[in-house]
Amino acid sequence: MRGAHLRTPRLNAMQSRPTHARFGPISLLLAAATLCAMPAMGLDRDLQSSQWIERHWNSRNGLPSETVWEVHQDGDGYLWIATDIGLLRFDGLDFHLFNGEAVEAFRSNDVRSLDEASDGTLWVGTYGGGVLRRRNGRFERFDESQGLVSPVVFSVRVDGEDNVWAGTTSGVCRMRQSEAVFQCWTPEDGVAEGRAARISVSEQGDVWVGSLDAGLTLFRDEQITVFDTDDGLNSAQIFFTHDDPDLGVFVGTYAGGLYSVDPSEGVTPLPRGGIPDDAVVLSATRDLDNTLWLGINQGGLRSYPDGRLIRTNSFDNPHPFGISVDRDGALWAATTVGLFQFRDGDFTPWGAPEGLANSTFVLAENPKTKAVWVGTEGKGLYRIAPNGDIAHFTTEQGLPANSVSALWMDDDGTLWVGTFGGGIAIMREGTVEDIINADDGLASNQIAVVFRDLDDVVWIGTPAGVNRLRAQEITHTLTIDDGLPTNFVRHIAQRGAGQLLLSTEEGIAFLAPDSIEVTRVLDVDSGLDNEVIGATYVDDRGIVWIGNRNGGLSRLDGDTLFQFKPEHGVSARSVMAITEDLEGNLWLAGRAGISRIDRAELDAVARSEQTHVSYQRRFRESDGLRSPKVFGGFQPPMLRASDGRVWIATNRGATVVEPSQLRTPDTHLSVVIEAVRADDRPIPLTDPIRIPAGARGVEIDYTVPRLNDADQMRFRYRLHSGSNRWQNAGVRRTAFFTSLPPRARTFEVQATWEDRIDGFMEATSTPLALYVEPTWHQSRWFQGLLLVLLPALLFLGYRIALSDQRRRQRSLQRLVDQRTSELRSALETVEQMSRRDPLTQVANRRHFEERLREEWARTVRHRLPLSVMMLDIDYFKQYNDSAGHLEGDDCLRAVAGALAEHVRHHDFVARYGGEEFIVLLPDTSGEQARVVAERLLVGIRALALPHPGRPDAIGVVTASGGFATAEPGHVDHPEELIKRADEALYLAKRQGRDRVVFDRDPKRQTA
Repeated sequence: MRGAHLRTPRLNAMQSRPTHARFGPISLLLAAATLCAMPAMGLDRDLQSSQWIERHWNSRNGLPSETVWEVHQDGDGYLWIATDIGLLRFDGLDFHLFNGEAVEAFRSNDVRSLDEASDGTLWVGTYGGGVLRRRNGRFERFDESQGLVSPVVFSVRVDGEDNVWAGTTSGVCRMRQSEAVFQCWTPEDGVAEGRAARISVSEQGDVWVGSLDAGLTLFRDEQITVFDTDDGLNSAQIFFTHDDPDLGVFVGTYAGGLYSVDPSEGVTPLPRGGIPDDAVVLSATRDLDNTLWLGINQGGLRSYPDGRLIRTNSFDNPHPFGISVDRDGALWAATTVGLFQFRDGDFTPWGAPEGLANSTFVLAENPKTKAVWVGTEGKGLYRIAPNGDIAHFTTEQGLPANSVSALWMDDDGTLWVGTFGGGIAIMREGTVEDIINADDGLASNQIAVVFRDLDDVVWIGTPAGVNRLRAQEITHTLTIDDGLPTNFVRHIAQRGAGQLLLSTEEGIAFLAPDSIEVTRVLDVDSGLDNEVIGATYVDDRGIVWIGNRNGGLSRLDGDTLFQFKPEHGVSARSVMAITEDLEGNLWLAGRAGISRIDRAELDAVARSEQTHVSYQRRFRESDGLRSPKVFGGFQPPMLRASDGRVWIATNRGATVVEPSQLRTPDTHLSVVIEAVRADDRPIPLTDPIRIPAGARGVEIDYTVPRLNDADQMRFRYRLHSGSNRWQNAGVRRTAFFTSLPPRARTFEVQATWEDRIDGFMEATSTPLALYVEPTWHQSRWFQGLLLVLLPALLFLGYRIALSDQRRRQRSLQRLVDQRTSELRSALETVEQMSRRDPLTQVANRRHFEERLREEWARTVRHRLPLSVMMLDIDYFKQYNDSAGHLEGDDCLRAVAGALAEHVRHHDFVARYGGEEFIVLLPDTSGEQARVVAERLLVGIRALALPHPGRPDAIGVVTASGGFATAEPGHVDHPEELIKRADEALYLAKRQGRDRVVFDRDPKRQTA
């Protein structure tokens, strides 16, 4: 397979082309040199299948049809998908359907095969509609009129000379690049009878055609050779043909046979290589690490020859008709249950699917064995060996309790295991040798931190104070009586050669070296935004980095404290874990997620050498995280191992990342203008694009074809004839303009990554020339006519001006107009007041219902998604009862202000009643709405409004949310959408409040 072997951008399932016809020797040498410098890009087969990132598209998340035959990534980065209802184009976020409903060239919507020529021309084979060619954005049909022997086409392939081959139900056809007609061969010409369903092109330029009925046909130098059961095949029904750079041409039969076929050596059975004897191979491709993957009928995907199986819960016995590799190394599978993608992530998860518990607390590494130990909530202790083997330790192996809340590893490999309820276990080589608990003098059996200082003194933090151990004996217990701000110490660090930092929920206590004297307390009065300390980290210079549960990141240099704010480019407000990688980056983790920032830039901001950091890399599920949330509260939740990798304990298992191997976001994004419409009518993409006279609305669709992380890009655009400002569009991929005056203009789009702080520097589209044609009264001939008639018009105006009666009429009319304008202004003021909630100054329920009807009509007309989110302030009645109604009004105003601040400019916030708010999210999918919803709840929590009457331990005002999405083609009526959001809100409250729940009722999704 040419694409997989040379790792060029264009890759296609079941596709082979001769390399020599496309590249010269110098190009091949350059390609080889590039590959040698590239890191491994295929799937890491040292990992378990569950540790890869799997994405599945089906009818429930936007895929128009779940019957997918083939996929192909073109040179622009789009993924083209052959389905039974048409041809799909996927830019990584949205599917665009081409079929007979919108494109005249489609006689049949059942698209079976597709391939791309070297000039970007796309060839499409349809079942009953012949062959389609897409060139310069236009489709053209080739059928019996151009010599095609049958319109039922199973397979199309482009050979090395850009000739297109079509396998039909009645024979094999070829159209040369310079011709517009097909030459066909039928069984009368010597090809195998039956349906020519599989075509592959070898490196030597041979064309192999597999028949579903009568064997394999070879076209070589205009000669035809047929291979069937007489030549050694166990069945004449060929389900699969493939040309491989290592194995050559090999085929799979209906009877499960797997054979190598060579014109001179004949048919040779291939080793099964772990493939079940009765398994039928349907497809094949090599990934960018040269691993060969086979698609097995009802057997998933297997690597060859070791037979390793990709199998997950959602990838359960599909029919993988086509498999392909994209330019980023991801493996795609076209199946009868939708479209699948498998790829490596930056993070490798270790959780329940791999034999580990999901809820993890703390981590430690054995310096001798390099094994990583993971403490969990209620599931005991796990050891992950360097080879991936997992050992499990619970109370059955001697632990005093199964909730492991603290770990400390001595240099000799002794592990101190702090539990929540059972004290401390001391382990050596996996064996519990001693237990220390309250009977031995511990202040409490609930352990939050174990720390050994440079003087070999062990400090143990508990809710009842801090124990000081020397030589295994408790010599003192520090409490508030000794100057601690509170007894519960959750984190301990050492600064320099002696000073200890004890972190609590009321600030940090500093201990003098080799003593128990509290010399200083760092709290709100000292400059911290919040006293609830989540983590501390002391770097190699002695600078202390302080993570706060609700106050973000702080930097303590000597006695100088600097608090980082969002305007500094540091958006992490919940920091429960901090470490530093070998490249000088700080890693921050907390409830808001995991991020990485250059330490040098943070230093520069703290020293006022720059105003903000240029980049804070935030990590998401698309990077390989099962969850980006780290709850912290125990030490240590994050670990830099001796090999430089960073381990993080999350609420869905432990995860590990190699910072030096992080995939950096592509700065060579390609912005594509997809379509232009005037008053909802498509406009041809000519140069310049001519907008008809009198057009009231112009829409321009743009995108960046990117199959991974597409939802993390944001856009801005401008339409200028001089120098106009950029218009931020966020994630929206359509520009809207109304009533454009006639003139020539240029339209530009820029794209960047969401985490980018310094602006839109990554990608700009090719300028698009627009010309708005004038109406008849704006035309030059009409303006010239006015110049000719101007003297007469002036004279007429003079005569009219002399008429007293006309003057009085005009004066009276002006007076009437003035009074009318004043009345209209007053009515508009009253109308605006009637639409606004007087307490919170956001829209009221009446205004929301009007806006909902407008957006619903636009949603149905343009087939756009529409999301609604309902929010309710948690325990608001208790807030009023305890703080008073005046404070309750202030709370409502503050929450409304936070919602208005954190929504996007085209979203709509309204007070729905009492303590309930509602947010309308136009043109927003469910996944996009989830991002907005999480941001709104974080914004409310960031207010840090004290809640004196709250029954739980959170202590501040929070909100619960429920949202629902009306997807294109699945809309009913707006009242149902509100009902679904309200039901999701009710579910969020039942699940514990302070969260958002998405309505996922499958019946509603398909309504």
